[in-house]
Amino acid sequence: MAQSPPPDGVIDQDVPGRQVINDDLEVIGSLGVGNDTQPNQAYGFDTVILRENNLRMFFDDTSNSANFPNNDWGFEFNESTNGGNNWFRVLDRTSGNAVFVAEAGARNNALYVEADGDVGIGTNSPAVDLEIQTGDTPTVRLEQDNTSGFTPQSWDVAGNEANFFIRDATNGSTLPFRIRPGAPTSAIDINGNGAVGIHNASPNANASLDLGATNRGLLLNRMDTAARTALGGALTPAENGMVVFDTDELLAYVWDGVDWVPVGTDDQSADVFQLTGNDLELSLEDDGVANNVVDLSGYLDNTDDQTADVFQLTGNDLELSLEDDGVANNVVDLSGYLDNTDDQMLALNGNSLDLEDGGSVDLSGYLDNTDDQQLTLDNTLNILSLEDGGSVDLTPFKMDSDDQILTEFSLTGTMLKLEIEDGNFLEVDISTILAPLEARVTTLETQMIDVLERLDIIEECACDGTLGGLPDFDATISGPRLFQNVPNPFDNTTSISYFVPFKYNQANIVISSSSGKILNNIALDKLGEGSIDVNKSTMQSAVYFYSLYVDGKRVDTKRMVVK
Repeated sequence: MAQSPPPDGVIDQDVPGRQVINDDLEVIGSLGVGNDTQPNQAYGFDTVILRENNLRMFFDDTSNSANFPNNDWGFEFNESTNGGNNWFRVLDRTSGNAVFVAEAGARNNALYVEADGDVGIGTNSPAVDLEIQTGDTPTVRLEQDNTSGFTPQSWDVAGNEANFFIRDATNGSTLPFRIRPGAPTSAIDINGNGAVGIHNASPNANASLDLGATNRGLLLNRMDTAARTALGGALTPAENGMVVFDTDELLAYVWDGVDWVPVGTDDQSADVFQLTGNDLELSLEDDGVANNVVDLSGYLDNTDDQTADVFQLTGNDLELSLEDDGVANNVVDLSGYLDNTDDQMLALNGNSLDLEDGGSVDLSGYLDNTDDQQLTLDNTLNILSLEDGGSVDLTPFKMDSDDQILTEFSLTGTMLKLEIEDGNFLEVDISTILAPLEARVTTLETQMIDVLERLDIIEECACDGTLGGLPDFDATISGPRLFQNVPNPFDNTTSISYFVPFKYNQANIVISSSSGKILNNIALDKLGEGSIDVNKSTMQSAVYFYSLYVDGKRVDTKRMVVK
């Protein structure tokens, strides 16, 4: 109940129920304020209780002189509308803005300021200036609305046990930037001059990107030939210098502003060479400078003081002879110094295989001659004989009514026509006889090719007592070995076996045509004993050669035949 005013109290003349106190008011005890304050209000530990259905506190600064601050502030407890929000707000009553809002039911320690100024969100023990703590992916959102006329855009900065990331919340929640747990110091390090270091805390100031790891490499963008070609269609001279790796050709390519150019290759050939003492100096097609040297001293027998003064070039093989013998019997394979981009055509004239720019191979020795045999008829015994073997007894075809003999015969294809003495004739199909013979001839031809290959190997290894071709490597089992392909000849796929000791660094098998053109250069990714498969898909029926190179030196060359 309202108490009677003290003797020094003043009654508000406009509202008699109000009491105006013109002096300081000291309340010893608790204070209850509001229309719904109850008589004998229980205060407990509360010093002030505000109680009514629309709780507000208004702080009206009446300063109105000079430049004293006079902004008005207020506290608001819940909205006054039906179904409104339950909140506590700090209001800038002058501007009408709510500068702080706390909704009812906010989690414990939603905002916590420690004595040292550290701020915790979701924690009462922040370890740094600002710590956000939650059970699943604490996140900070940076959201630009369109109130200033710019396009709305939202970014999230967040982290969890999988990664720290930046999320483009506006465009499909993509994650354009990620850092995984456990990433090392200076995994990405941007220097003050803008140089970027990868695993490098001190990137070179003259480099845009400085890779510092000593146990990793740079993996270029990888694509097949079709994708590289499509990319080239979208490039202009402005992208000059772009580099990609072609997974079909296993080559790096650089864009020169017009086309893709393979890195580390050119299209020159060794067309100028000169002999100085025992050194063969080679120059490339376009430079005119003798800067590649082959030491030929290993091909001397060293029993006297002769030098290699006579030499001739046959295809890619340089044949050398000593000063006093005049015989070209030492061969140096120069194919490794050629780029083999020559694109000559082959032509078959009769039994001669001719190369466009000169040179030919006589193929007559490879004919089976099954079309050049003679037939012989023994009229007395009625036996028809083939020149290279085989015969047919014609007695069963002889008529028994008289004693006629065979007077004439002719062969058209596999059909044998026999004319009898009285003018009658008989036709006999002898294909059943010719088929086995042709199969036998094919077998003999295969054996002949194998003998020729063995003969070539024997000739390469032969020593005439004066000169001996020295192999680049020890040909014993402890050294590199190249084996004959199986099967040989082949018409689909053949296998080439090899052995390269692990002490060497790298090895390649180079396949070339009989003209010396390199068709394939296969890097061996496995040392020790191994094998590779060769497919006929791009190879015509012909004789080819394959060579084993170990650490840049040729070990051996063998011949293979494609049917």
